[in-house]
Amino acid sequence: MNEEVPASVSEEKPSAAVWLSKTALAAYVFALFWMKTPLWLSGMPAIVCDLVYLVAAAAWLVAFVTGRTKLHWHPAFWLLILYFAAMLLSGMFSPDPRTSAIKLATQLYLLSLPVLVFNLVRTSSDFRRMSVAWLAGSGIVAIIGVGTLLLFPFFGWNSFLAAPLHNFGTLPAGLYPRLETTFLLPSIMVNYLTVSLVLLILSYRLGWIARTPAIVLGVSIWLTALFGLTPGFGGLMAMLAAWLWYRWRADKPILALLSLAAVFGFTLLMVVVASFTTTMQPNAKFLVKIHGLPPLSSAVRFNAWIDAIDTFRTAPLVGRGPGLDTVRTYYFNPTDPITHPQIYQYVSDAHNLFLNVAAEFGIAGIALAIAISAYVSRIMINAAVARREQLFGLSAAFVSCFAVQGLVGSFEDTRSMWVLLGLVLFADRMDVGPSETAREPSAPGSSP
Repeated sequence: MNEEVPASVSEEKPSAAVWLSKTALAAYVFALFWMKTPLWLSGMPAIVCDLVYLVAAAAWLVAFVTGRTKLHWHPAFWLLILYFAAMLLSGMFSPDPRTSAIKLATQLYLLSLPVLVFNLVRTSSDFRRMSVAWLAGSGIVAIIGVGTLLLFPFFGWNSFLAAPLHNFGTLPAGLYPRLETTFLLPSIMVNYLTVSLVLLILSYRLGWIARTPAIVLGVSIWLTALFGLTPGFGGLMAMLAAWLWYRWRADKPILALLSLAAVFGFTLLMVVVASFTTTMQPNAKFLVKIHGLPPLSSAVRFNAWIDAIDTFRTAPLVGRGPGLDTVRTYYFNPTDPITHPQIYQYVSDAHNLFLNVAAEFGIAGIALAIAISAYVSRIMINAAVARREQLFGLSAAFVSCFAVQGLVGSFEDTRSMWVLLGLVLFADRMDVGPSETAREPSAPGSSP
């Protein structure tokens, strides 16, 4: 593929600071696969990628101050500014200013990620570097995931495999594996692997990875995500169905129509699975009895959704405050092979991105979260019409991670999702040709 150095980039002077910033950003993207064992800095948890971010941001700032680069602006940044303003307004009325100040600092960090990515990923080679870094991290996750699945029948729970395995939560305990690999929660792992699958598909389409390793890695990622045994897997499947619709809509209309139906089917199934459980909960909102089936009660997620709505109703204008618990929903955790005792636990967030934002930041926060979803959804639809494959894939992944999986999980603080938004905005400015791969005019003096 011939690569253009856009005018905005070619006018910038070569800089060691820019090189360091781009290299550190690639290292940051690679390090996103490891979310365990936080470091404690001044009493606050941090992980390795957070420290790498400081290097990338500081190097870019040096390049900016010395005139080696400039701030590249995307209209979507206005939404991020307004989103943070809604959080700031909520923080002004917080009953716990210290906790809210810490949360606001973390939100500023997260919202700076798409800005930094958009300013450092400027060419196709930059995007390739980010994709390779992400897939390298995903490969480690997939190796651990598949390796655990293969070894589980021989070693089981009470072995070294306990590290990549997650407890059953409210699932029935049994002799089967549930993966978290290098993450703290299976739902976050699935959210991350959703992006991994899209980047793998695009890398294969762009010729950056051969067919056989792409298939092996893709199947391994899918199996690892499947055995996370979390409702968010339905969002991953909805994203894959959307991709098949995009690929088949021109020459296989019936299959495309079935794929489009599958998008909504997987989304609906995901919400239903998240709403019901066979484990009787102490604060169940409803109980369903069907002849021949075990009784079903509202699951902990559904109970948390109702509690989050109640929290929002108590403070609809500014929410409860940044960093404060949006719910305190108790649930019954059945016996599992690790902890053994049957105990009651509680969740402190809504397990729904939109309800959690509403309860925490109020009506302005939820309005901006919906606006971000709508903005990227419009980009996705326009990309499908214009046959911009790269842009469609990335925006579909964001819609899946943010809006669809956000129906059953609070992913607004997920680092990988905000990095993905930066890649979406990068693809939005690229000229994707009719071949549905990223094509850029040759730089002056380069071969055709």
